[in-house]
Amino acid sequence: WNAVINNGGNALMMYKWCAADAPVLTTIPDGNMVKLTARGEIWCKITFEGETGYCLTSKLILLAPASE
Repeated sequence: WNAVINNGGNALMMYKWCAADAPVLTTIPDGNMVKLTARGEIWCKITFEGETGYCLTSKLILLAPASE
């Protein structure tokens, strides 16, 4: 699936694993599209610019299945 970052105009942190105290891999500017590879109630696994990590599910707007 594709998703858009929806964080009230703020960049969203992408973490190495599903925890707010995990190392931050990168920050994703609000409004950018990411590829969602796994969806959980609290955390999602995403890929952005070749990096894969985790972010909060509540900060994403799901769009449609990603083209392979």
